[in-house]
Amino acid sequence: MDMLIGIFLMVVILLIAFGIGKTRMLLAILSTYVAFLLTLSFPFYNYAKQFSSFLAKPFWPQLAVFWISFGLAFFILNKSTLRSKMSLKESSPMLILWLSMVETGFLVSLMLSYGQPDLGHFKISPVLLNYFGTDLARFVWSLLPLASI
Repeated sequence: MDMLIGIFLMVVILLIAFGIGKTRMLLAILSTYVAFLLTLSFPFYNYAKQFSSFLAKPFWPQLAVFWISFGLAFFILNKSTLRSKMSLKESSPMLILWLSMVETGFLVSLMLSYGQPDLGHFKISPVLLNYFGTDLARFVWSLLPLASI
């Protein structure tokens, strides 16, 4: 199962690196920070728990708020004047690949920080939880994009 998760993460890294483009990579990293901050300060989780039994588990409302906030922040930043200022046109493909690895690790650590989803037989190994799911790992993954930029 760990090998399957590792292959999935490598595919995600490559898709982010070459699918999102050089200029949008920094916007995606900035959008991740904005979405994480908005998810932490979202005041309506109690209302979402009353709305549906599916949303009563802490993982799903936080995940939904995170991805909606990420999408909105990325869309707004992509349309703003910041896009031309945060260009990586002269950078090497290895830097883009590194930034996509750091961004993917940051996203995985954030998803695991919201709690374990109830997905039946899907179990995450302790090794992956040590690298992505602990408080120290989340702190390191949140600092790596800043240090890389």
